[in-house]
Amino acid sequence: MDLLRVPSKKAALAFGLKWTVLDPFERFHQQVSRWRAEGYQEHARYSLSGDQIYGLVKDGFGEQEKQQVRGLRVLAAAACAAMHPKLKGQTAFVAIALPGSGADSTVAAIGLVRGMVVLDQLCRNGAQLSEARQSFARHAAVGSTEQEYPVYGNSGQVHHDLDLEGLVLPAGTLSQGPVIRPLRAKRGFKVAGLIAVPCLLAAVSVAALNSHRSDLQQRAQVALLERNKPEAKYREAIQALLQRPVVSLSAAIETMRDALADFPLVHAGWELTRITCPSSGDCSVQFKRLGGSGASLEEFRLNAAPHWRGISASGQDEVTFALKLDFPQSKLRREAWISSIAFRDRCFESWQFLEPGGWRAEVGNAAIQAVPAGTLQKDMASLYGLPDAVYAMPVVITNQAWWYAKADPDSPVRPSMLGESTVMEADGQIELTHSNKQITFSARGLTYVQR
Repeated sequence: MDLLRVPSKKAALAFGLKWTVLDPFERFHQQVSRWRAEGYQEHARYSLSGDQIYGLVKDGFGEQEKQQVRGLRVLAAAACAAMHPKLKGQTAFVAIALPGSGADSTVAAIGLVRGMVVLDQLCRNGAQLSEARQSFARHAAVGSTEQEYPVYGNSGQVHHDLDLEGLVLPAGTLSQGPVIRPLRAKRGFKVAGLIAVPCLLAAVSVAALNSHRSDLQQRAQVALLERNKPEAKYREAIQALLQRPVVSLSAAIETMRDALADFPLVHAGWELTRITCPSSGDCSVQFKRLGGSGASLEEFRLNAAPHWRGISASGQDEVTFALKLDFPQSKLRREAWISSIAFRDRCFESWQFLEPGGWRAEVGNAAIQAVPAGTLQKDMASLYGLPDAVYAMPVVITNQAWWYAKADPDSPVRPSMLGESTVMEADGQIELTHSNKQITFSARGLTYVQR
């Protein structure tokens, strides 16, 4: 292990740790005990997609090292890189020249593949740095399909500037993770006794066990890299989308139509102006005082229906309250999705017939859906090419006459027209507006389609 002081940050950075994935199938104290038996006395760690990544320090700190870092936070440099906001979860190479290291600079080299530390060392000459780059390239080729990777640092050609001070994260943003500290099991255990066995048999058994553990550990690291690929994360997001309850736009419009069939347009001197319903069915209703009526909030409350909740004044001439509607929920079914061309043709054929009566609506272009937050633009191409990628087309209805929503075989929003695959967006809403004795509605949905 190499230590480097960064006095301006009241910290010291440690390089040269051995990085490994904590095996979730083996008891924690057993793994720690084995590491300690192998001479590892200190550690740092960080989390990556639910897995714990451990950096191990062999033989601990000597007296000279303790004096060198007295009063400083000792951080694993590679863990700081893996937790850095610009590097977290990324594949990147870090090359930072150490200050005052002369013409043939000593360079801190750190390699990350999908957030997993695969390289952690100080390179004391150009040959070592070249070898480190080649080693990183071999690791990166296993963990990703990308051919080029960003380089962070200040040594040689870099894509993004980064120095030692920038690598040290502020103390307030750190958990105990990257801090070097003693390696201890969570609980102690007693030696019950020794069983005498033939030495040769014991040696063979231990060698076989160590080989098995090493194989499991390598598999765990490969599996972790696979799980962190954009394609794997996207497929997880697709499964979550297909399991999430959704509200059919046509079913929600039908529910509103039936529930509001006898809803008053005028109530105790107040006139209905707006009803807004999100996909949850927790609707908001707004009334406005009729000019010269002298109507009061108290009169409105006294004559209100029992299911009008939370009646309050939202302005000098406005009253609002909550109205709960039960929108039917279902789950998306891929087998019900039709092609984007077929959906567009079906809508426009019907809507062209209704256009002379004033009907207008829009169908947008199909766009990929369920992309996980934080997905980089350079990774999008691989998602577009997946055969199970999810696409949807926006359907936008703006200020159309509410009578278009009536139960009619020619209704442009009937279930057989929009289909079960046209659903309300999570943050979308249906809005009814009453003005000048006219009731209009606006709505926005997403139609899931086959490419």
